[in-house]
Amino acid sequence: MMQAIPLFLAFLAILCFPSANLQIFDGLPISRLPEFAMLVLAAPFLLFRELRVRQADFWKRWKIRPAWLWIFLAVIFVFKIALFASGEHSGFAGCYRSGAEPTAITHEELPYRECERSYENLFVRYSATRLDETIWFGPDGWNLVFLNTNRYNYYEWEPGNIPRPRIPITARWSGYPDIAPGIPIRIEYAGEGTVTWGDVSVVLPPAYAETAVVDINPPPANSPLAIEYSFDDGSRSGQDEDAWGPRASIKVSAAENGIVVPLPARSAALWRILALLTDGMILLWIVACLPSLWHSIRRDLAGLIAFSAGIVVFSFLPAAPVVRGIGLTIVLAAILAAHILGRPFRGISVYFIAAAAGFAILRVWSSGAGTVLLRSAGNDPLSYESQAYSILATASLRGGESVFEYIPAYRYVKFLEHALFGDGNMLSAAVSLAAFFGGVFGLFRGMEAHGFPKLRRFLLAGLGCGLIMLGGYYVAGIIREGLSEYGTWILLLWALPGMYAAAAPGAILAGAVALSIAYTIRPNQITGILWIFLLTALGSWKKIGKAILLAGSLALGIALLPLVHNLYFGGQWVPAAVSGGMSVNLVLLPATWMAFLQGDPAAVAAVREQMGMLFLITDAPRSMWPTLGLMAAFGVCWVGVAAYSIARKKWSVLPWLATPVLFLAIHLVYGVSTYYPRHIVIGYLCMAVTSILVLSPGGPAVPSAEAGAVELPRT
Repeated sequence: MMQAIPLFLAFLAILCFPSANLQIFDGLPISRLPEFAMLVLAAPFLLFRELRVRQADFWKRWKIRPAWLWIFLAVIFVFKIALFASGEHSGFAGCYRSGAEPTAITHEELPYRECERSYENLFVRYSATRLDETIWFGPDGWNLVFLNTNRYNYYEWEPGNIPRPRIPITARWSGYPDIAPGIPIRIEYAGEGTVTWGDVSVVLPPAYAETAVVDINPPPANSPLAIEYSFDDGSRSGQDEDAWGPRASIKVSAAENGIVVPLPARSAALWRILALLTDGMILLWIVACLPSLWHSIRRDLAGLIAFSAGIVVFSFLPAAPVVRGIGLTIVLAAILAAHILGRPFRGISVYFIAAAAGFAILRVWSSGAGTVLLRSAGNDPLSYESQAYSILATASLRGGESVFEYIPAYRYVKFLEHALFGDGNMLSAAVSLAAFFGGVFGLFRGMEAHGFPKLRRFLLAGLGCGLIMLGGYYVAGIIREGLSEYGTWILLLWALPGMYAAAAPGAILAGAVALSIAYTIRPNQITGILWIFLLTALGSWKKIGKAILLAGSLALGIALLPLVHNLYFGGQWVPAAVSGGMSVNLVLLPATWMAFLQGDPAAVAAVREQMGMLFLITDAPRSMWPTLGLMAAFGVCWVGVAAYSIARKKWSVLPWLATPVLFLAIHLVYGVSTYYPRHIVIGYLCMAVTSILVLSPGGPAVPSAEAGAVELPRT
């Protein structure tokens, strides 16, 4: 059915279209677990042709015409537009700010707003920061994304600064309580404020030494409730922390039939009915697609059941998060080994395996899908979050800097993550980790069609499992912490196989776009990226020269976007970021190398320290040993594969095996000590990937003696 792709694309667009929060599937941001699950189920119909064919056959079998499906989707769309335009909502409109003075550390002056912005209220509605289903906030449950800005970059190690977990906040909520007449409400809080419920007004006296409880009798008739709340206990770094009272909290509840429950808010019944009908129609679409999903994965049912059992066991195991995370990673590694050594799983099964593993591993570290991790002061993750928030608050691509000082593209990555998945960090992190795992599985695509020695299969399985362990142990942590490199690791996993084999123009175009985006995320990876482009162009020019030109043009256009930004917003000719030339980054200048060659003790010490870290010969905390061990194993395998290729005179693969050297060569100049070893992971990751590609069936496209021919070396 030719209309299958547009139909599923339309459904995905409608699923993401914003609506009223009366719906479960209320569109962007996709921050609720049910709608996230719906997105996970809907996406593979765009990714896998097999699913679209099966679903088209299903519709044809039931004599469902495409026109009827379009009408069905149009009705859902109209309903969502009506709900969005109605302005109706559930919950209390919450307006949040902080009365804290911005830090003296350099920060962007954001425009004043009575209510701070939130990704949960992406379209600035209800004159509020966001809508809260209940007013039920403990010390760690506020999830205020605007606190992750450089305005509040208070260095807690300097006496007199505000501790970031205790930043003063003010809040205002308004709405109609959804309780029976005559039911009182109870407010338990730390802080102070006032409550107005119809004609009843109550003061919440200051309570900072311990939490206080206030009971409020209801007004004679159903009336709106308004709560003004603030918290500022005056705590500062350097004080006796034991003397501090509880952190900010407020919990508003109602007691019905002797049961105390969080106070809900009332919403219009008519619009709730329409929201329920719309949700039912969306659910019906997915339910109709389930048979196609079932038929596509049932061949792998035994493996999926075993995998699911392992995921469940370690997800609920009463153990420390690190133990559960390692257990989940081992389960995934075992599945990958079965995928390589036994009968490979189908693509759709791999999709669900990667998605489930990414979600489960990140879930053990998070208290909920909407949890906002409060980034620590003085670190890159806080700056990245601040720059992303600047895009939200100013509606400008300036992103917090007129001329890039921090790496260019990552602020836009963070903004898109939040715009898609809300204020919380877990769902976007789970998607990123799933993409990493999917890239690892993708390295072994098509192996079932070739027979080759078992020893090589076991070596490939070992490398693949090593990549999975790196992902579950280290990459998951980098994603969770909000550091920037993980995007380039994911892009390399997906781009390099297509560039290596040069199997199709589409693969080269996609790889070129991916690697040029990786450059804008981490410009210090330019040497390895340019090398990959060069090898692909040399190997495929005669066969698909036009595709190579197009890919190069696209890559160049993307790579120049930082320069365009710096010219437009700052009027300076800076191709990437001005911080690239800072002395803190340029640790081994030509003068240092000259002094090293002359035996200068200080230069010798600087070079030895840098080279030791580059080659994993350095002191590191115990928590880093597994990561360094995996990277060392990749290095040993890479050296062995290179030696084997030389012994077998497979000269065409040697330039590709040299790619990790190009990624690491930049650190003959640039430092690697900050957040070690994240700067050099790309090189060791590339060692594993190129080794897998060389050991796998097929090989790189290389020019032959005959014009236009492409020779594939034997493996």
